[in-house]
Amino acid sequence: MKIIRTWVLEDHLCRSCGGRILRCVSGAGMTPGGNPIYKCADCGQERASLTPDIICWCGMTYRNNTRTPYRCLPFSILEEHPELKEAFLSCGCDPANGEVGIVLKKDLRAIR
Repeated sequence: MKIIRTWVLEDHLCRSCGGRILRCVSGAGMTPGGNPIYKCADCGQERASLTPDIICWCGMTYRNNTRTPYRCLPFSILEEHPELKEAFLSCGCDPANGEVGIVLKKDLRAIR
């Protein structure tokens, strides 16, 4: 019997290819340890973890500079914080294209 999985979109991007991250919500979507399965909708990379950070940009750093990790964010945050547009653009993410992008965590701290 083939297991059918149901997936939902997460507000995260795959660090391998930039595709959207999916979280399995039914059909053997949890591991025996209780962690959900996260999967890239584009490249198919799949991992189980408490959070999608296992395959997304969150926490990743540029050239091992641990003071400037990335953070995935939906572009809808621009409604409350339009000043983040430059932070998205500087990371190569255009809010005019798509629904999710990445920013440097230090830029996000500046608004909070």
